[in-house]
Amino acid sequence: ALDPDIIFLDPGNMNLVMDEYTTNPDYFKSVRAVQNGKVYTMPSFNNCGMNISYALMNAYYAGIILFPEEFSDVDIAHKSSEILIFFLGQNTYHTMAEGGLYYGSITIGE
Repeated sequence: ALDPDIIFLDPGNMNLVMDEYTTNPDYFKSVRAVQNGKVYTMPSFNNCGMNISYALMNAYYAGIILFPEEFSDVDIAHKSSEILIFFLGQNTYHTMAEGGLYYGSITIGE
């Protein structure tokens, strides 16, 4: 039942995932999403309260991954920039990424 096709993980908590991988690598190796390289980062948007800008950015990123044809014209960096400027008045996308909150694929166990 716990064999998803795609997994989204908060990059801010990857140390916890890697610790779990260390204690139980066979479980992770048995998960279809891990086997097929379909594990992606997605920053948390409700850690200490709702972060609407992250929630919107996450929705677009999920669309890019889950529905690539329908979202083929969306570049996550550009769309995130638009959202961040609207809500914050400045583009902090690269600062986010430099701080470890980024969108991309990851390999569990590396």
